[in-house]
This record gives sequence, structure tokens and C-alpha cells, in this order.
Amino acid sequence: MKSLKKVFTIFILCCFCLCHISCGDIVEEAIRPAAIPMARALSEADYYYYYDGQKVPLSSIPDMVYLSTKDSSELSILVKEIANTAFVSDVVIRKGESGYWTVVKVHDTQRKSESDNIIASLRKKYGYVYVAPVFGVENKPVPTSEYFYVKVLDNPDSEMVLKEFSSKNNVEIVKPVDYMTGWYIMKAPFSSDGLSMSNLYYESGKFEYVDPAFMFDFKVETCMSEVGEAYWCIER
Repeated sequence: MKSLKKVFTIFILCCFCLCHISCGDIVEEAIRPAAIPMARALSEADYYYYYDGQKVPLSSIPDMVYLSTKDSSELSILVKEIANTAFVSDVVIRKGESGYWTVVKVHDTQRKSESDNIIASLRKKYGYVYVAPVFGVENKPVPTSEYFYVKVLDNPDSEMVLKEFSSKNNVEIVKPVDYMTGWYIMKAPFSSDGLSMSNLYYESGKFEYVDPAFMFDFKVETCMSEVGEAYWCIER
């Protein structure tokens, strides 16, 4: 009975993430986070997350990142600026519930950059952009974003604890998750990402569960310009 409840919880959170970020880009499947394919050997893992109380190592795709802004024109300009210093593969800008986002593959012609170096560089230069790592393998990437989920403890002061901890870490409490008592959808600050913040919340010991909101079965798409060249566009 407990395992069925757990599967149902994962299914609901996956569906909620699907609708909040961009409907239609993720296949509605209750996929266990532990099933994420690794881009490299576990010994080279550069990230981690928590599942069932266990710390699970993750290897990011070194030259692929998630980008998100409130305005589509800002995101388009950002991609063009990145393309001035590195080769950028086809980009499709998708509309989410509260802004626009995309996953970019950056081919650095000067050096082979690790994902954390690319992410740190983008965050430093563009303070208005959410940047997050991408996992899986290149033909089946699993992006993360600025969003994550938290389940509060079953205590009378649990909501106050959530508000105080979130305020201290500049995290926005977006709203409670429908039909999931105690679960909240959260939004990380520009200086971080959903995966990192979900780890911070779990490691604080103040919350029962966290979920980094992996975007499973994200589909890589290409967009052709009017002159037939691979470029970027806004998905309609």
C-alpha cells in the first residue's frame, strides 16, 4: 500500500511539473527518478539528488544547459549573444506558464567546458536568467529548471518553517500542489537552480520530502529558418 502511494505521488508531481513548465513537452509517465541514464560514469558524477532518503549521484551533459526568462525576446537575445562566442545548435524557445525557456547545446570552440563552468559563467553575466543543468544522454536529455517540490513535516508550525527557510534562502513559494497535502511547488533564485535548492531543503532536516522536478521525456526539436538554415524560434 505504501509503495502504491509513493508511485501515485511521483505520478502527480510529474504531471504537475508538465503543466507548470510547458504542456506537451514531457510524456506523462510515472518514471522513477532513479532511472535517469547517466551521461558519464558514476565516478565522474558532478551532481546528486535525494530519492527515498538516499543520495543518488548524477552526471550532467557537459555542454547542455536549461535557460529561462520572463520574456521571449530576452531569451532570443541571450541565445544570439552566446552564439557570438560559441557554436549553438538549433534552439526552440518554449512558452511556459510564467515565462519562456529552452535547452541549449553549446559547442565551445575554444575549450571543452564542463556544465558547471558554463552555468557559473552565464549566471555571472546574465543576472536575469535562470540557468540549470541537464542530465541523461544527448539523444534523451533530462533537464532541470528553477522549480522544485517540497513536502513539509506534519507539524503545526510546518508552514511557518517553510516560509522562514524560504525567505532566508530567497526562494519563492509558488503555491501548494493540488490534491497533494503538504506539497508545495517552489522557485529557486537566479543564483541557483531547482536541483541544488531541493538538496539544500532536504539536508536542512526541516522537511519530509523533496523532488527536483526532473523534466522526463523532454523532446529535442529543431527549427528551420525561412532560408533553410538551422536556427532558433519560438514554439507556437
